[in-house]
Amino acid sequence: MIYGDKTEQIASKYNSFGLPKEMTVGIEIEAVGENYNEIPDELRGWEGKSDYSIGNKGKEYASPIMRNRKEDVKEVYRINEILKAFGMSITPQCGAHVHIGADYITGEEGFKQLVELWGNAEEIYYLISNKEGELPRKGIEQFAKPISYELGEIELEKIPKDRFILVAKGMVRRSRYRSLNLLGVNNARNTIEFRLSNGTLDANVWIENIRLYGRTIEKAEELGKIVEKLERGEELTKEEKTTYTLKEMLKEKIPLDAKMDILMQILFDEEERKVYYERYRKNKELDKQNHVIEGMKFKKVDFKKGYKGKEKQEEQEESKEER
Repeated sequence: MIYGDKTEQIASKYNSFGLPKEMTVGIEIEAVGENYNEIPDELRGWEGKSDYSIGNKGKEYASPIMRNRKEDVKEVYRINEILKAFGMSITPQCGAHVHIGADYITGEEGFKQLVELWGNAEEIYYLISNKEGELPRKGIEQFAKPISYELGEIELEKIPKDRFILVAKGMVRRSRYRSLNLLGVNNARNTIEFRLSNGTLDANVWIENIRLYGRTIEKAEELGKIVEKLERGEELTKEEKTTYTLKEMLKEKIPLDAKMDILMQILFDEEERKVYYERYRKNKELDKQNHVIEGMKFKKVDFKKGYKGKEKQEEQEESKEER
């Protein structure tokens, strides 16, 4: 399986990540097993290392840089099957981290829109980042703490131009243990890390999660361009108006089900939404019994108020000059 063509026989549900070809993807698979030392550290281009944070028989495999190519999708299926063939399995300590290349977002405004989009739907993401019937793992608040409660306090009018990422990193106390980890932006790795998902050796779940997180980045970049057009006074297309209006609606005090509908309209076409609706409905009911997400603190993230504050400040300065 490691060196031959036997993995070509593996059945695959998906043959695409469903993401733009320019977007880069990386994943980290954590698993545990008696035979962990027998698996090569270099596995078809994936880099393996012992991971004692998930137990003394734990191992993590980090993918090479992937894109929306059929071969890369197949490789996700191959690696998961190889690990299972060695007897590896998932424990409650295992996570499934997804990295998306931060260079897909071309300006600070795109990052602001990412934080708004993610922050205002953060409770939804906690419910849909794992397969149907599975809530976030024990200790999720320690390893993937919500960001909205802290980042919702940012006052944009006080941030120097092009300093949003630095300020955002400071707001989360420079810790990577957040649902959305921005500490890798503008460094050697230059990725945005999504840490919510539980460990899995189910390739279908991996691809669905890659699509969920990657599509979030894609829409944040679109929203950044939309805001830039608004600031220049340019006319928006019908599709742009709809996307921006839906994103703004996420800030309102509306039922969680309505927020889910809005997020799905922003991210996916109708056929793609089905798997995430299944996750949402089942996991929401499950959380009513287990209260994993129910007690977490989430907060509205509204950077638009920052623009308003800046405009008001400029008006006051102009008034002073006139007097």
